[in-house]
Amino acid sequence: MKPQAEQEITIAGRLARHGAGIRMSLAETSPGDLAEAIVRHIGKDVAYPRVACDGAARAAEVILDRLERRRVRVQPPAPLRPE
Repeated sequence: MKPQAEQEITIAGRLARHGAGIRMSLAETSPGDLAEAIVRHIGKDVAYPRVACDGAARAAEVILDRLERRRVRVQPPAPLRPE
């Protein structure tokens, strides 16, 4: 299961930042170990920190800001006057 090592590191770090879950090694965890961990944690109180959920709105603001800056910097040429 070595290909899962990157996921174990990435996911474990994300869970730690959010204060969620417990770290377990895929290679070293038996089905029985997993079942025991689940049973130990059923019914425990949890207190997850608030996670920002406005990422799409913030991304849209950044995109609009950059488009506006580009529009101001690169103005279209003046229309040609008929002779």
